[in-house]
Amino acid sequence: MGFKDLLIFPIMVLIVFAIFHIWQVKSGNIGKRWKGAFFFKIFSTLFIGLLYEYYYKGGDTFNFFHHSKQIWLATLDHPISGIKMLFNHGVFYPELSDYIVQMWWFKDESSMMVARISAFFGFFCGHSYLGISIFFALISFLASMSIYRVFKHIKPELDLEIFIICFFIPSVGVWGSGLFKDTISFAAACFIIYGFYFGFIKRTRIVSNVILIIVNTYFLSIIKIYILISLLPALLIWVFIVNLSNIKSLAIKAIMAPLFVAIAGLAGFTIISQITSENERYALSNISNTAKITAMDIYAGWGAGSGSAYYLGAQDGSIGNFVSLMPSAIVVTLFRPWPWEINNVIMVLSALESFFFLVFTLFVVFKTKLRNFIRSILSNPEIIFCLTFSIVLAIGVGIASYNFGTLSRYKIPLMPFYLLALLFIYRDYQRIRKRA
Repeated sequence: MGFKDLLIFPIMVLIVFAIFHIWQVKSGNIGKRWKGAFFFKIFSTLFIGLLYEYYYKGGDTFNFFHHSKQIWLATLDHPISGIKMLFNHGVFYPELSDYIVQMWWFKDESSMMVARISAFFGFFCGHSYLGISIFFALISFLASMSIYRVFKHIKPELDLEIFIICFFIPSVGVWGSGLFKDTISFAAACFIIYGFYFGFIKRTRIVSNVILIIVNTYFLSIIKIYILISLLPALLIWVFIVNLSNIKSLAIKAIMAPLFVAIAGLAGFTIISQITSENERYALSNISNTAKITAMDIYAGWGAGSGSAYYLGAQDGSIGNFVSLMPSAIVVTLFRPWPWEINNVIMVLSALESFFFLVFTLFVVFKTKLRNFIRSILSNPEIIFCLTFSIVLAIGVGIASYNFGTLSRYKIPLMPFYLLALLFIYRDYQRIRKRA
């Protein structure tokens, strides 16, 4: 970051805030909480930039910016070829060789997708790091707003609680608002959920919602396909359970339930197999081996010197070994690091959040009693969706990370949904108790 950022950042904030204010007035979303949510995203992206500049002294966010800068400079030098490179991955243009040789991620489609998105935004802010970061913060804001609208539509009586969970989880703000893969992947997952709920469950504006799903599935399949693998089964289960709950006859429900489950399982397997057909690492037959390789790369490789490694046990790449690590993976993702595992200042935030998740989980379980806890889950399709997505993703990232710093970024897509599930279970218990 330099003088350009100091000049452009306040100008961009004023412009974006003016547009945001106009949107508030026209949409009727008036109130300090909306401004608070907006500025929380802006502050988060500024914080993460300063953190990487002065604490980490470099890192992924600046690497993405460096690659996007090469695309931006190449476009200024050779407009036609530069624009082609902006919208095409891995195509070598001889006239742009001076720029391409400086892109060590040039063949990495996942990283280059983020760099190309960053370069596109760069054209609207003179390719300033903080200017581009504001665009990423806006994407994050829209993502949080999309899931807020979904669950407010389901539980309007919990408006404030849903708003707080969707917008103000610290880790989601910090790691999901800056110039990272995580911001785009988190947003894509949220937009898919929004499109799926309103398009297939509520059946409104089906064409526009299907387009929204397709576009964001494309981005998510390139940037972080494992999130898509975790999300699709949960969405299919959600829509099938909603359709099942609309059947009034208990006899027909009993007959249809196994059929719906079988169809959901087969559809999920088919879709995921198709999506991963060109990605050998994430093919269903290789998923456990990919988790092993990723975990060891982080644990003994580039993440070894950070002082925030954890170890769940040896991995041999087999399905049986993968299954045996699932309980430990859920615990490490949702509830760790423990206080005695804190090795640096940044881990304090993660530890505090994890402690809150643990306390809230225990509070809800013990307050509602196990029988009511399970009953609430089984009787609410939205709770089943939130927990299915959260637990499946928690298993995947917990087994594949083996580093708390990496894990704190990988788990942000599940955090709002896990808390929403607990909130809905507790409120459902209170409602039944009050009625009794």
